[in-house]
Amino acid sequence: MDNQHILSRSIGYSNFYLIIESEGTRIYSDKERTHHIGDISDYNYSILKAISIDDTDGHITVLLQSGSMLIGWVELQDSLLLYRKQHEQVEIDLTQYKTSELSLLIDDKKDYQLAFNTYNLSSRYYCFYKGERMEVIYKGKNMLAIVESKYVAHQVALEVEDVTIEQTIVYSTSKFNEALEQHYFDFNRPFTIIAAYPELGRLKVKQGERTGWISNSAASYSVQIEEKSDETIYSEHMNYCYIHETELTQSVVKRLLNENISLRNQLIKASEQRDRIETLYQNLKKSKLGSIQVKIWERRKKGGKKR
Repeated sequence: MDNQHILSRSIGYSNFYLIIESEGTRIYSDKERTHHIGDISDYNYSILKAISIDDTDGHITVLLQSGSMLIGWVELQDSLLLYRKQHEQVEIDLTQYKTSELSLLIDDKKDYQLAFNTYNLSSRYYCFYKGERMEVIYKGKNMLAIVESKYVAHQVALEVEDVTIEQTIVYSTSKFNEALEQHYFDFNRPFTIIAAYPELGRLKVKQGERTGWISNSAASYSVQIEEKSDETIYSEHMNYCYIHETELTQSVVKRLLNENISLRNQLIKASEQRDRIETLYQNLKKSKLGSIQVKIWERRKKGGKKR
């Protein structure tokens, strides 16, 4: 998939990149690239957000941001555009898995087999590297690895009732690493399938309040999935860009409206307070003792002006 083509179509949207640049690729403080302020290779193998894209001179230059910190303008050469996708809970097929070149570049000392044998893994982006479709895998909020899509199993939410299941081993998790007691389920009664990992042939089933994971081969129901085309990934990316920018715009407008309403309320309160003070002052002037006090204030005020 042509990153330059996607970028030219997505100008006006923010994009994310996995930074992979050679030493000497400069960062500039301006999009005309006249003031050099750093080297983007210092950020290699991290994910940065491009909040603005400029292609006025035929070269696509992006303004990069890390968290809330602006980094500067860069003409990226080898960095990978990350395609937005729905965040999906995933498992890695460890029986087939091979560590990708990208993961080794990120951390060649990490035991990825061990890292993937944990919970709370999610797939957040697609990218393409040397003709291979990859997925960016997170553990919680942190990027863990970049894995070829063929090794990634995606959890699918389901609600399939009255399914017959043969007597089989039931596991507490999708990793099939802890079997539950033999009489945990009543296999003479129907089940509801509530989730699946079709690529791994694993189903999450429910009976009453109890849930567990079983092999798909024991059920009278099979889950079929259709592989996404590159064009579908591109279309979904553009759709998520549009949704994100719309939500961001709505958030900014809402914040500005709230600030405006807050300022207006402050002005109203200040006006009401001024009116109350004026009323108290006029009432004070009308009373005998009050009128004497007002005259004293006025004399002091005039005397202060003379000095």
